[in-house]
Amino acid sequence: MKIIVIIPTLNEADSIAFVTKTIDKGLRKISGNPRALIVNSDGGSTDKTSDVFLKTGTFFPKKVISYNGKRVGKGRNVFEVLKLFHNSADYFLMIDGDITSIETGWVSKLLNPLLNKNADLVVPIYKRNRYEGNTTNHFSSPLIYAYFGKNISQPIAGDFAFTKKLAKKIYASFSSDSDYGYGVDTLITWTALLSQFKIKQIRLGRKIHKPSFPKIVPMFGQVCFSTINLLSENRESIKKRLSIKRKQLSNMLEVIDDTYIKVPTTKKVVEIENIVHKLLKKQRISEEIPGSKTTSCLNMDIWTDILCKHINIVLKKKLKKKEKDEFIESITAYYLLRVLGYFKEIEKLSAKEIDRLLIAQKQMLQEKVGKMLSD
Repeated sequence: MKIIVIIPTLNEADSIAFVTKTIDKGLRKISGNPRALIVNSDGGSTDKTSDVFLKTGTFFPKKVISYNGKRVGKGRNVFEVLKLFHNSADYFLMIDGDITSIETGWVSKLLNPLLNKNADLVVPIYKRNRYEGNTTNHFSSPLIYAYFGKNISQPIAGDFAFTKKLAKKIYASFSSDSDYGYGVDTLITWTALLSQFKIKQIRLGRKIHKPSFPKIVPMFGQVCFSTINLLSENRESIKKRLSIKRKQLSNMLEVIDDTYIKVPTTKKVVEIENIVHKLLKKQRISEEIPGSKTTSCLNMDIWTDILCKHINIVLKKKLKKKEKDEFIESITAYYLLRVLGYFKEIEKLSAKEIDRLLIAQKQMLQEKVGKMLSD
């Protein structure tokens, strides 16, 4: 039994040692005397991240992978490891290198469902500050529920465990530049869904790492592009799945953690508003989207309507690269307006009320997708 641990990094010298030691301790608690290799795949750090990694004392051997080229990002980090080991390793564990809250128990919780043959992909469920996880809450998770009928709470969580069989599929599925960046999490989860692999979700508590909100625009753009690319390339298969009856979601996989609330700064909100106005001025695709002329914050009804109609364009025809780029600019503007609207909505809500709001948004999108299919 060979386990490859992937730690993708870019300038994580301040956290890589702790992450590595914790993973190493966790691996020692795995039954069956596994052979494990901890791999730091680095995208060009300038703070000696890999040096710190190699100097960290561990029981299991370590390896550094570095690379050059135009495509640099988290996805490229993952790709380079899979290129070397997708045929030889039995299981893969992927953990971000900037996590400061990682615990030894996370390793067994993520790997055991694979070892026990209960899953091909294990996805964590983290507790989150109510202002975090916007791409997940308003885009990735609702789309998966609408088009696959699966309630995956955090499909782009950043950390995963998967089997050799799925690893081969993931490795063969890299195509767009976004897959080599922040879109890799989408690629992993969607590859499992499209190939009908078994997916299990595991609660891991709170993930504390470098804040992603300052990168909300480039991150969403790459996640969105990978999603749209997968939708476009698999549109016939996905349209067939839409005829399958969906189960109503009775409850949310409670993720809101009100022990820690960090409100985005006014400066950041204004910055997002300025980005929205610039994107809206460039709109072309919005002419095909009824009701998308708004420039104010969006509620869930308007957002799910716009999102549904955008996706319907993708399912109708295979988009060219230029069309995809225009699509991303269009949907990014309305996504940001939804995020700003959501921030206002949740200001005085309890954690449970926010959970209910997010589940209602998923169900609303699913209903509109179903209605559009029947029209």
